[in-house]
Amino acid sequence: MGTKEKEQKTLNGIQSAVLLLLIVAAVAVCIRFKVGGPMIGLFFSWLIIYVFCIVLKIDYEHVKEGAFDALKVVLPTMTILMAIGVLIGTWMASGTIPTIIVYGLKSINPAFLLTFTLIFTAVLSLVTGTSYGSAGSAGVAMMAIGNAMGINPGMVAGAVICGAMFGDKLSPFSDTTNLAPAVAGAKLGDHIKSMLWTTLPPMIISIIFFTVVGIQQTNGGYDPGDLNIYIDYLQGAFHIGWTTLIPAILIIALLMFRVGAFEALGIGAIAGALVAIFVQGVDVRSILKVCYDGFTSDTDIAVLKSILNRGGMASMLQYVAIITFAVGMGGMLDRLGVLNNILSVFIKRINSDGSLGEMCGNGARCICRYGYETGLSGPTQTVETTAGLVTGTRIDRRQYRVQLNSPTVIRLHEAPVVEGKAWPCAYVELGSPGLPHAVVPYPGLADADPQALFQLGKAMRSHPAFPKGANVNFYEPTGPDQVLEKTFERGVEDFTLACGTGTGSVVAVLTLLGQVSGQGVQVSMAGGVLTIDVARTGDRITGLWLTGPTNLVAKGEVFDEELPPSFSPCG
Repeated sequence: MGTKEKEQKTLNGIQSAVLLLLIVAAVAVCIRFKVGGPMIGLFFSWLIIYVFCIVLKIDYEHVKEGAFDALKVVLPTMTILMAIGVLIGTWMASGTIPTIIVYGLKSINPAFLLTFTLIFTAVLSLVTGTSYGSAGSAGVAMMAIGNAMGINPGMVAGAVICGAMFGDKLSPFSDTTNLAPAVAGAKLGDHIKSMLWTTLPPMIISIIFFTVVGIQQTNGGYDPGDLNIYIDYLQGAFHIGWTTLIPAILIIALLMFRVGAFEALGIGAIAGALVAIFVQGVDVRSILKVCYDGFTSDTDIAVLKSILNRGGMASMLQYVAIITFAVGMGGMLDRLGVLNNILSVFIKRINSDGSLGEMCGNGARCICRYGYETGLSGPTQTVETTAGLVTGTRIDRRQYRVQLNSPTVIRLHEAPVVEGKAWPCAYVELGSPGLPHAVVPYPGLADADPQALFQLGKAMRSHPAFPKGANVNFYEPTGPDQVLEKTFERGVEDFTLACGTGTGSVVAVLTLLGQVSGQGVQVSMAGGVLTIDVARTGDRITGLWLTGPTNLVAKGEVFDEELPPSFSPCG
């Protein structure tokens, strides 16, 4: 087996399930025994994948490349985490965070700290255009203040994240805010205005939520005397003044001038180190140690010790390790086809109500045109559907012909009762599992009352006579081999412009009833005219063909700039 064949080999559904169970078990065992948390389990997941590849003779090197490709995407995030770790350490040593804590304890009412944090980080991310930078600067300080006030750190973190995301979504300085309208061909201002409808309501709800939670958490939950003790210690241990705020002011200015998050955080960390050396009197060796190991305080006050003893690059290594092994594992699972196997269980043709559609005749024609024009297939191709294989053929540039799934059930004489009236009709299922269709004659269909027809279609769609539900195809012959059709489609729960399988079911029934020839039958619908040809042997339908036009409405390009210019996705 050549290298290319090995690279294309993937796991089947059962193999994918077994692999996932083993990985989950490895992670669960490590968490259960409290040995490294998920990190060690994720580490072992790579080894489990390696064993799978060896046993099943899959090219492991190709699979491992998937891990490295995936890691490229999260590399910026990991560098930012490292920068935040260094920044926290130097800002502690410089007195920047202690100064913010002191000012915050003196001026901020603990009951409204969460609300203040939410609004402050929102404004900061709005004017700087970065959620990472806002969380890594203001967020760090607000977490420390909240800890000193006895506020649940999870709530403070939630307020930081909510505020940072709000501002980032609406900021004209944000890369993602600019990218979205650029890709869609819209104006930046219009995009921001449209985002207000989905962003402002959650922000208002968040303000109310964090205000209520903040008041509840501080009702008798903190001692103002303790806050004075914290303030006195910090003022004694650090030089508190405007000079120690220089790193914080600098990083905000850098972010406002759209300097990258990593670069801004790194410069902010260096500024903190310089302030620590020249203002707090920390020696160079000590500040370098702080950059890696974090800041350590000699205080005996438990709350302050938990606030001050933190930071350093080492504090982020665990998170970086988790991201590395988790994301890398995801890339390998993608190469092995595991993710596709999972998605294939859920992703089919999805209706507007969330239900799955077995097959779409008109959709198959469109797929055939796409396949031909992109070079993925020739003029004749096969489309796999849940209801079975469908063969499509190109007739000309716009006209395509597909062979629909043959009828597996035909009952010509049904009479479901709706509001006391029996409606004679036929019932057809195409393919296996069968696509159910109720074929209902309706004289005067062209002038039928839309509301009355809608209510009838809705009632018949879920009538007990059709246990699987049914697409309700109302029809009226209008001439020799000419039919008018209107289809109430299940899942859509409304009338559709055209239904290929419904059209085939109508013509199949009319052919058996002798009302049409079965050859070149023209069916008119709101979306246009489709042609049906029927193959019949006695009272059995052995073949159905659907012919109709396709219409190109949009064309775009998806590319990867890392691929060579000669690469073609159709090659």
